[in-house]
Order: sequence, then structure tokens, then C-alpha cells
Amino acid sequence: MIGILLALQVNNWNQNRLNRQEEKEILNNLKDDYQQAIEEFHFLNSLRNEIISAAKNITLIDVKKLDQYPSIYLDSLFSKTLSAPTFNNESGSLEVLLTSGKVNCNYSGRH
Repeated sequence: MIGILLALQVNNWNQNRLNRQEEKEILNNLKDDYQQAIEEFHFLNSLRNEIISAAKNITLIDVKKLDQYPSIYLDSLFSKTLSAPTFNNESGSLEVLLTSGKVNCNYSGRH
């Protein structure tokens, strides 16, 4: 009887240890995903800033002196304003976690 209880306790301890390892791996994956998302947001914001800068430069162009601007400069400005950078969110650790059934998504919002 004591042997069975001891075996159950060892089994529970081992399962808890494995659960903690899995939890650490999941948290590390989530951290990596969020860091990648932040980097992508910074990159996209820099692209958007270039778009805004190009649009501001277009508004400063004197149409009466349009022939003084090199066409490659004007083409460059206008082409920058046509891009529309979007967030791709290629990281999927959170989605995997939520669909795995290992997390409870019922958050009441109370602290």
C-alpha cells in the first residue's frame, strides 16, 4: 500500500515537473513572438514615417516650378505614398496555446 502511494506521489511530482517545463517553453515562445511583433511594429512605423515625410514633401512642391524638380525625385515621392504597410503577425504561439485547450479564456476583467 505504501509502495503504491509512493509511486503515485512520484508520478504526480514527475507530471508537475513536465507541466512546468512545458509552461516555460510556452512562455518563452510567447515572449519571442511578442518581441518579433514589436520589431515588426517598429519597422512598419518607420515605413509609415517615410510615407508621411514623402507626402509632406509633395505638399511643399511649388507647382509653378515643377520643371525644376528631377522626375526621378517626384517619382520617388509619389511611389512612397502608394505603399500601405500592414502587420502580418506571422507568429502563432498564442493561437496554438488558445486552441490547445490548455488555457482558460474566460477572463472576467476583475482584479
